[in-house]
Amino acid sequence: MPAIGNIDEIVETIGFTGFEALVSVRGGRRLYVPTHVAGAQQIIQWLGEDKAASLVESFGGFHVDIPNRRPTTPPSRRSIIVAFIDAGKTDDEIVELVQCTERSVRRYRSERRDTRPASKPKPQT
Repeated sequence: MPAIGNIDEIVETIGFTGFEALVSVRGGRRLYVPTHVAGAQQIIQWLGEDKAASLVESFGGFHVDIPNRRPTTPPSRRSIIVAFIDAGKTDDEIVELVQCTERSVRRYRSERRDTRPASKPKPQT
């Protein structure tokens, strides 16, 4: 069976801290996610019951390739926050998913506004 899931899907499902915990114990390997929380005792030990239940709800019955986060190429917290901003998530949703501060989200959101082109075209002369 092919594996599913990418960093964004996993982070959206179990939050950034859950993602970090999963990577620390299973990074670079495939993880089978059972269809019921009762069969996910190892995952509960790694993530806690709530996050394990979320993982089972989203990925139950599938194999998930857990990324191998190497120190030289980790997706930065900033890139994850910016991806959620671009996806239209609210500040509160991002804070919950990434486990960061509202201030960080506002700062990155402000930077995104500054780098986007103006919405009105310049008048022709």
